[in-house]
Amino acid sequence: MVFENFEFRLLQEKDFDMVWKLILDEFVKREPGSVTLNLSEDEARIFLGKMAKDGILHGSSIGAFDKQTKALIGICISLLGTKPQSSTDSSKDPKRVQQYNKMLSRLTPPEEVMGTRNYAITHSLCERKP
Repeated sequence: MVFENFEFRLLQEKDFDMVWKLILDEFVKREPGSVTLNLSEDEARIFLGKMAKDGILHGSSIGAFDKQTKALIGICISLLGTKPQSSTDSSKDPKRVQQYNKMLSRLTPPEEVMGTRNYAITHSLCERKP
């Protein structure tokens, strides 16, 4: 692939529907944790939808767009430690969502371990299958 065929830019709130469709169509169906837990669309939205919205609002997530079709073909969703993240009462989430959150919390070092909130964590890399 040649990069001149793509436009890379920060994702904006107006891009959320395209981002969510790409996450559902490509990420949820292939990401090992989602596949293992067999997350439904509603379950995926509880966690991944919130993460995608936060990454977009943080101004730290990038989208790759096909220059000809304007289609979103890839994303890099990143969260900044210095920005607030949406919080919800996860005890009311379905068990599989709680398991997914628990698994990710073990993989992502919290600020106490790193000693700073000045970091970015990339949670989702996703591209459309050709």
